[in-house]
This record gives sequence, structure tokens and C-alpha cells, in this order.
Amino acid sequence: MSTEKNHVRINEDYSPYNDYAIAEWNKFQAEPQRQEALLKATENINVRNVLDIGCGAGQEMLPFVARGAKAVGIDVAPEVGQIGRELFTAENFGERVEFVRAAGHALPFADDTFDVLICRIALMYMNIKSALREVERVSRTGGVFFLKYHAPSYYLSKFSQGLKNGDILSSVHATRCLLAGCSYQKTGRQSFNKLTASGETFITKKILQRELKSSALKVIGEMPDTNSQTPSLIITKE
Repeated sequence: MSTEKNHVRINEDYSPYNDYAIAEWNKFQAEPQRQEALLKATENINVRNVLDIGCGAGQEMLPFVARGAKAVGIDVAPEVGQIGRELFTAENFGERVEFVRAAGHALPFADDTFDVLICRIALMYMNIKSALREVERVSRTGGVFFLKYHAPSYYLSKFSQGLKNGDILSSVHATRCLLAGCSYQKTGRQSFNKLTASGETFITKKILQRELKSSALKVIGEMPDTNSQTPSLIITKE
């Protein structure tokens, strides 16, 4: 793997997962304002341990690791850590980062372990109730949880683009996720089957507030990259 000005080239032998992870790493490296925003949002806490749920290459952990924190990235993909370890090692931070294959609804960590948790565009694929309970459990009081997710408008746009481009399967997938989201919003229950895209669903602030109502997790703000399709929230454990 070669690097040039911190830009990592995609190798034709990589898996789709690793290709995606490298692309996201490169995108993050090209947007220093995202790194600055993460540090600004956590400037009042001592960040010692960081967890990225659905991590890919784990690039969101980079600014914290660069300041001395230890970090763990988890993902359910068999390839988890293959690229991330190489990329962090190339930055001379390999000894501070660990990658573990695990699911967000069953985090293999002790209570009150992490000062910062990150979950970007991954919660929609999990058991949301269970994953949020796990986030609360492993977060330290006063810690920060960065959450980015797909809102209904993301799937509406995907549905329209699929029709426009003749990609019927994409439109069908979007429809299934919209129907699953409507059911989840109305009943509070996710359905994990092929008809509902294996549980994938949109999330709304109303859904999130409902799931956090009885927890110590509270939404306190938004990150600069928030938008209508993919809100990006700052959550703390009180």
C-alpha cells in the first residue's frame, strides 16, 4: 500500500469493505475541519479512551489518538482492522489503536470505559435500542457520543435517484427501509428479516428522543457536518 501526502491509494485486490474504509480515511484526511470539530466538542474533557462503533478504518479516532488517547474500533465485518492497522501504523500510532470484531448491541467492554464514542452511519443497521443501551453502559459520565445516522430524507433521495438512474434494486431497498422506519417509529419495534432489509431503518430525532428518554444520554448539540439527510449529533452521558 502506498501513500502520497497522506492520501492512500485503493488497491484492486482489496475487498469492497477495505475500499470503502480507505475512501473514508482519505476523505477525512482531506477535511481538517472535521478533525478540528471533534477536538472542539471535547475540549472540556480528558480524552483517554475512544471507541468507534462500525469503525471502517477508524479515521474518526485519529485526532484523539494523535493527542495521546488509546482507541478501539469495532465492526462486524471479517476484514475489520486489516486496513485500519496499516493506516494508523503509517501515522506512527499503531501501538495506540486496537481493532475488534464485535457488534454494537453487545460491546465486549467493561462499564464506564470510554470518554469518547463514535458511531457514524452505522446505527441504522443495528438493534438500535440495544446498541444505545450499550453506549450508555460503556460511556463514562461526562463523556461524549458522536452519532451520525440516515434520516428519512436520505432514503427518499435514494428512492428517487434509483428511479432516475434505472436502478430499481436501489429504489426497492430504499422503500423497504422507509417502510421499516415507519413501522419502527409507530410501534417502537424493529423487524429483522429480508422483507425489511434485515432491520435497516431510518432514524428521526423523535425516535432517538424516545429511545434515550429513560437513559442518561442526552443530545446537547450538532456537529458542523450535520444535514437533513444525515444528522450529526453530539450526545453526552449525564
